[in-house]
Amino acid sequence: MLHFTRTWTDHDRRFVQAYRERGAETAVVILRTTTAGIRGDIEDLGVARVASLDLEPPFSQSQLEATVADYRRLEASYAPEVVMAGPLTDCAFIKAAAATRVPWIAQSWAFDVFWEPDRSPEARSRVEHVLQVCEALFADCQAVAARCADLGYRTSQPLLVVPWGLERAWTIDVPARSRSRSALGVEGKQVFVHTRGFEPIHDPLALIAAWKGAAAVPPARHLLLLGDGLLRREMAEAVEQHGLADSVTLAGRVSRQEMERVMRAADFYVSSSRCDGTSVSLLEAMGAGLPPIVTNLGGNPEWVSHENNGWMVPPGAPEELGAAIVQAGRLDHARRLEIAETNARLIAIRANWTQNADRLLAFIRRVRG
Repeated sequence: MLHFTRTWTDHDRRFVQAYRERGAETAVVILRTTTAGIRGDIEDLGVARVASLDLEPPFSQSQLEATVADYRRLEASYAPEVVMAGPLTDCAFIKAAAATRVPWIAQSWAFDVFWEPDRSPEARSRVEHVLQVCEALFADCQAVAARCADLGYRTSQPLLVVPWGLERAWTIDVPARSRSRSALGVEGKQVFVHTRGFEPIHDPLALIAAWKGAAAVPPARHLLLLGDGLLRREMAEAVEQHGLADSVTLAGRVSRQEMERVMRAADFYVSSSRCDGTSVSLLEAMGAGLPPIVTNLGGNPEWVSHENNGWMVPPGAPEELGAAIVQAGRLDHARRLEIAETNARLIAIRANWTQNADRLLAFIRRVRG
């Protein structure tokens, strides 16, 4: 099979690893320019055929269309039996425009139906075209599937809705939690963790605005923000401007091992994102026993029931987000444990990546014929 994606991410790695572990010979085509390190990472998965189309944003519609011929040549040389292509706004569009006879599945990444089409008429047009011509669709939540139907996908066509899920949940034990909190210097405080990128789509500045009010309400709290992105400088300036340096840590990008250490130290997970499908960051937090505070959009309501196993607030509403942070902090220990156990069960049932990957491969083979 051929995996055609925009960039090489942790998500792509898990998909390709799942294909290989289940016996699928796999080739990878990346829309943007790759590095030797990325190629090495892909080859370590047992993938010998890796190519990039070297198309960097911002790109015009004409540039995207010109890439079609290059993709068509690569597909012909790799001769796959089936193609998985996404996001819909670029990779799936290129596959659709190539008009080859190879069966294929359009893979939505959520932002390609909830975010990008609302900011570009051209992007919306590309998504609508993809959804009209693709042979099958893979979505990570019902909200994405419904949005695709609104944009033109025919409900009679093959559709798989499966969360991308977790390879394993992070087990939190008391000694490890104590050590992690001590190492991070947050003993005696309620710790909230944010693991999204510092990008406009995740609106981290709204979280800083919310934290300004929440941090002033006892008990003592600390916000750990893992990640980086376009808004890094604005984030640092906002923390300084609001006098939050003592209660906010901008930790930057961290390894998976360090993220696990931070999850052990945290009490709650918080996200102010303006776009979500089934957020793997949310699933990781729930699996780690952290009650979540998230925005009420996309796939989040499929995982979080307000004031039952977490909290939901409107996007772009710092005051309501701050109020939810304060409310969460008032939970007693017994209630927190109850939420943690509820979420752990939910993750075990619905977000087991081994099981979900089996379903995905079965779907791919059905489309292949």
